Amino acid sequence: MDKEKIQKWMELTEKCQKNDFWKSIFDGEEAGNPGSSTSSSRGDAGFPKYDLYSHNGILAVLIEIPGFRKEDFTVTLDSTKTKILFKGDLRPPYSFQYRVSSERSYGETERVISLPYPVDKESIQSQYANGILELTFKKADEEDAVSINFAESHNDGQ
Repeated sequence: MDKEKIQKWMELTEKCQKNDFWKSIFDGEEAGNPGSSTSSSRGDAGFPKYDLYSHNGILAVLIEIPGFRKEDFTVTLDSTKTKILFKGDLRPPYSFQYRVSSERSYGETERVISLPYPVDKESIQSQYANGILELTFKKADEEDAVSINFAESHNDGQ
């Protein structure tokens, strides 16, 4: 083999190892359902997995993110207080060039988790241990309807 063919082979294997190979084969289409609330280079349309629990006005969200360090991800509560956005980037502990075999996925991922009701942003508590991120919220107080008063019109009918 000449040097150019070896270089092309190395680029192809690197793409395959970084999960970009099949994405480039299928013109960037991601597997999964259209309109999914997940975007991932990991190839897992439902990542990260999560559970929601609600009892007596307390909402608990458990997000399964094994292998992530605290600095590898962010979690944001949207302005309507009804959605959580998880964004993460999982990197392998060793360089891809040393990998012999791998079943785990790496790379960037994000997922929107819809909450069943608005939550109180001041009540957020979080804990991360053993690959599980636990977020707890109090249900937001329902706001009373607001009566709108109209100013008198000074129009004389013309």
